[in-house]
Amino acid sequence: MIGEKKAFLFDLDGTVYVENSLIRGAREAIGFLKRKNKKVFFLTNNGTNSRRMYCRKLRRMGLMAKTGDIFNSAYLAARYLKKNHPKEGIFAVGEKGLKQELRMANLELTDYRNAKVVIVSLDRKVNYEKLTMAVRAASNGAFFLATNNDTCYPSVGGPAPGAGAILSAIEKGCGRKCDVVLGKPNFLMRDLILEETKLKPDECIIVGDNLDTDILAAKKWKMQSVLVRTGRTERISKKEIADFSRKHGEPTYVIEGIWELKSLFE
Repeated sequence: MIGEKKAFLFDLDGTVYVENSLIRGAREAIGFLKRKNKKVFFLTNNGTNSRRMYCRKLRRMGLMAKTGDIFNSAYLAARYLKKNHPKEGIFAVGEKGLKQELRMANLELTDYRNAKVVIVSLDRKVNYEKLTMAVRAASNGAFFLATNNDTCYPSVGGPAPGAGAILSAIEKGCGRKCDVVLGKPNFLMRDLILEETKLKPDECIIVGDNLDTDILAAKKWKMQSVLVRTGRTERISKKEIADFSRKHGEPTYVIEGIWELKSLFE
């Protein structure tokens, strides 16, 4: 039963908001959960913002959040590299938030010529020169990882290329697959969440709009899930959902949007 879950892990893009516009009912749904003493966390593959930046964005939308409530791929990348490559120079294809998280972990950002690590994330100002630098760093033997492999993300005008699209170009250019992909649905993200929250998988439920990240993560991580038909899923057919369900299993719940979440408790 959904009412027995201790923690709700919300995807952001396409589930809670689209770009800078809150999806209707999001504030009310999250407020409802908090009044029921449920723990609310935000779980996103989007590495363009740091956790501090996400807190500010959510607060501007009327959603109160602390940095400890945010789990995003940029923070996971900083934690992973601090543990596994703490002294190695990093060339980053990514935006301000990723670089902020890396610097806060006292990791060194460097020129591609000196990089021992190349990390790829969503970068909405990526250009041919930056792609070339990443290809050369990876070709020279740098450890090669990505914050996530999302092919696209929801925007106001429709789908936009995600980190996975950039990653694919670099992989093709250097002739090798990246060594590690960090974000949902991979287990590194799950392990970070469980470590920091002290929760167990069966105490959590993931709410998201993406079958291949949110719902597949829930399946792999042994958590329940709520699929919302907004964002990424708004444009896919019932057949695509059925095909996914045959292969991986059905989402625990399917609702039209976050505004219907409260009805699952009735």
